[in-house]
Amino acid sequence: MSSSTAKPVFDFTGKVILITGSSSGIGAACARKFAQAGGKVVITGYETDDVISVVAEIEQITGVKPFSKAGNLLEEGFIESLIEGTIKAYGQIDVLVNNAGWISAEDSFESEAFIEQYDKIMGLNLRSALKLMYACKEHLGATKGAIVNTASVCGLNPLEKPIYCASKAALIMATQCAALQLGKLGIRANCVSPGPIATPIGRYVGQPEMMLFDDGRCPETELTILKRNGRPEEVASVVLFLACNEASGYVTGVNYVVDGGYMCH
Repeated sequence: MSSSTAKPVFDFTGKVILITGSSSGIGAACARKFAQAGGKVVITGYETDDVISVVAEIEQITGVKPFSKAGNLLEEGFIESLIEGTIKAYGQIDVLVNNAGWISAEDSFESEAFIEQYDKIMGLNLRSALKLMYACKEHLGATKGAIVNTASVCGLNPLEKPIYCASKAALIMATQCAALQLGKLGIRANCVSPGPIATPIGRYVGQPEMMLFDDGRCPETELTILKRNGRPEEVASVVLFLACNEASGYVTGVNYVVDGGYMCH
């Protein structure tokens, strides 16, 4: 970055940000924005090729290859290894962004695979976030850090995805409970709840391919006041605000909705 370039709105110089699900969509957008703001990001996701691609983007932004680890958050020992690798690479954790999640077309009372989906959806959307908050609490306490969890408007407004909606509602409540308990350590915990956002996750619930783009349409898009899908970068900007002590140091236990006005209906 040249000396003539304007200073980022949020400054994360010297800060270490661990972002799950950062190999695509909202997580990748967060990684890019944190890197542009001077942060040292940790890239992790399930698909190795996607992780490699985002790592290359971050290296292009910062000139330094970030620590990364591809794998399954539900696999025994993976979270511990991820945190250990982060501390070995950077020596600290200042921000934890629990963004990894799963949604399934089989999440329906009409599906024979309904109960089979419970463990995966609840595991990624809730259990992994709880485990990471628990496992990172000492590191975050040492830096007076921040947690930002990616929930969803589906945790506030029911859709025909009972497990997914329940997992996101539980994550919102878990975040508020974390704010209560971890605040004693100087850790802030907040949620961001996106509405319809143009990301690849829609492929897994049969959304049309055009939903991957800003001008795509789905029934939820039409219920927004702005009549468009949100962009991952728009959610990422709110994540940075909630992670930045200078900008939101007196904000904790909040669920910040980023939905284009969807919840007004």
